[in-house]
Amino acid sequence: MSSLSKKASIHIVTVFIISVIITLLLATVLIYSRYYRQKRFLIASYTEKADMVKNEIQFELSSIVSDLRTLSQINSFTEYLDTGSSNLKLEISQIFEVFSKEKKAYDQIRFINSKGKEIIRINYNKGNPAAVNKENLQDKSSRYYFKETFNLDAGSVYFSPFDLNIEHGEIEQPLKPMIRVGIPVFNAAGEKKGILLVNYLGSSLLNTLSSIKPAEYSDIYLLNPEGYWLYSHDSAKNWAFMYPELKDISFAKQYSEEWKTIRMQSSGIVYGKDNVFIFTTISPFNTPSIQAHYFWKTVIHFPDKAFSALFVNVFKFFSVYIAGIFIITFILVFLINEVVNERRKTQKEITASLAEKELLLREIHHRVKNSLSLVASFIGMYRSSHPEAENDYFFDALEQKIDAISLVHSYLYQSADIKNVDTKSYFTILLQNMTDNLAASDQKIELAITGDSFFLEAGKIIPLGLILSELAINSLKHAFPGNRNGTIKVEVKREDNGYKITYSDTGAGLPADFSLQGNTSLGIVIITSLIDQLNGSITVNRGPETMFIMNIPE
Repeated sequence: MSSLSKKASIHIVTVFIISVIITLLLATVLIYSRYYRQKRFLIASYTEKADMVKNEIQFELSSIVSDLRTLSQINSFTEYLDTGSSNLKLEISQIFEVFSKEKKAYDQIRFINSKGKEIIRINYNKGNPAAVNKENLQDKSSRYYFKETFNLDAGSVYFSPFDLNIEHGEIEQPLKPMIRVGIPVFNAAGEKKGILLVNYLGSSLLNTLSSIKPAEYSDIYLLNPEGYWLYSHDSAKNWAFMYPELKDISFAKQYSEEWKTIRMQSSGIVYGKDNVFIFTTISPFNTPSIQAHYFWKTVIHFPDKAFSALFVNVFKFFSVYIAGIFIITFILVFLINEVVNERRKTQKEITASLAEKELLLREIHHRVKNSLSLVASFIGMYRSSHPEAENDYFFDALEQKIDAISLVHSYLYQSADIKNVDTKSYFTILLQNMTDNLAASDQKIELAITGDSFFLEAGKIIPLGLILSELAINSLKHAFPGNRNGTIKVEVKREDNGYKITYSDTGAGLPADFSLQGNTSLGIVIITSLIDQLNGSITVNRGPETMFIMNIPE
């Protein structure tokens, strides 16, 4: 082999080795960069899901309180507390039966008098509610839930621990998770006449957790204050505290150090030796008039192997490109080697004539040009075989943002099954979620929900929620330029013939030529259509703060 061919071969091998090393180094950087970005994104997305679960569960719990207060304010019930009329008692029983059938959420609805005697009891009976005969009504004066509820002041609410229902001293089968919720009731003279109590079927609450699909190898938990599992995908861990022989099975004992932090803090992320825990606190008590003595913890658990699986997935994602680069590199080296061989062969045929040498050089240039065209064709074929455009991702960007929130209307759908919704509480949750999701990370948007607290049926609260959503989206997009801080205000008032809702913000205000009449903006069209649906009216007040004033008839 000639000295020239040896040098050419060494050069080709050197170029190939350097290309491989550079490719591996670049792939390593990209893989780890992608992995850590995916890990942060995974933790952030499940932190949002933990907050979503908290909001949905607390909304459900607040609806239980709303139901109790609604039942206690029925005219025939308050009149019965004064008179004890048997006709009114029958009417109340019938109302409670209808309510139980419509709600599908309460195993029992009971009125227990001041002596602890069941006066009215409606059993759900798997969808066929019925009042219990007088002979089968029981004395509950010694039961803890009667004593604790009866001792409460007006406006306070009792929540029992979340446990399994027990019948005749045995855990009921199939398992029936239960929360007892009660309020004291008073007659017109302010005398405490007993308690109103519902047995809430906790399975619907647990279904909220089961609707969230954890990442690979991860799990989502609901824990009681003692650190026992109320819910996890491993059913063998659930409700261990209800069984004496399983009392040692608990999250608190398995992850004792992490539990200390989770129990003491309201929310956050705990990084253990081989685990990551995202947690938040759920309390059934969300108003100052209710004394909190109980809470639950939602925990999303990522063991070390969950992140190992994430790394493997990222590696698989990039392995296609690494293989593609090796193939392209091999083709390039092969083509270059072919060019070199062709050149060596051509050189043997060169005559001493300068003209022949020039002709030969032109031939070599032509072949190199064709070889480069062939390389371009190979790249085109490679990219065509991957229509997902990951090559664009590989050279132009490392990651694209996946997914954006839709959270707001869940509440509206949930409320579709609720006859009455607390407007003030609902608007607060609705707008808080919107500001959390749509405001910039360095922007602080305050909420001020003021006015009266009253209840509306779902048919009216849904359009109102949609109207406020449209107004809030407009504020968050346009009213606070440059990510400046501000306040969104909603005032809710009940008037003689209906309701008055005033929405405003402290933002930049509306354009000078803004008008509701003839406005073809989609958002304004939606708002005016919803106002028409409610037979209401809307006006704009251009004072120091832009106000949208809505008057909705009863």
